[in-house]
Amino acid sequence: MSFKARDVEDLLTLYGVGDAQEREALLSLAREANVAGWWHSYSDVLPGWFQTYVGLEGATSLLRVYEVQFVHGLLQTENYAQAVVRRGMPDAGPAEIERRVALRMERQKLLVTERSAQFHCVLDEAALRRPYGERAVMREQLKHLIEVSERPNCAAAGDALQSWRARGRERRLHHARLPGVGPAGRGVSGAADERALRGQARRGGAVRAGDGPPPG
Repeated sequence: MSFKARDVEDLLTLYGVGDAQEREALLSLAREANVAGWWHSYSDVLPGWFQTYVGLEGATSLLRVYEVQFVHGLLQTENYAQAVVRRGMPDAGPAEIERRVALRMERQKLLVTERSAQFHCVLDEAALRRPYGERAVMREQLKHLIEVSERPNCAAAGDALQSWRARGRERRLHHARLPGVGPAGRGVSGAADERALRGQARRGGAVRAGDGPPPG
């Protein structure tokens, strides 16, 4: 899908976006959206809706996530990712598994570039305890989480089962902020209510303050 600058400008005016800096930031994103991203080469294993997400993921300045099922894709080791794909897609052949894992590894580069995004991840305790692959794979994954959490732009922590689960927090949350865009430039997947968004933002702040590495 391509976007005409004139159409985007008209929409910004229609929705009352008058701040010059915010308008330019959104117009810049529209221009970038018209350029085929690296992820388009993975279109054979990447559905259209997720292509949009990967594009936004790469453009964020801050990404906060809460995961309940498994370790977030941006934090997975190659062996762990293979185990996740195999379990989720038992009919996938070796070539497809390799492509999907390669895509996941490529996405992770946004955390180590010159303009690396700030990434804060809270993992439900169940996600850390749920085995994917052999014990060696899980040990490697937990070690990787600890190493990643030591990077200046990354923070990862575990959330005990009795905390959020006790309050009914059983859905994954994603909170993204785009550079140059105010509070409106954010999105949540998995739960759309503002209260959940605020709760995830507070949790991300706690991790940033030093909750420490995931258990295990």
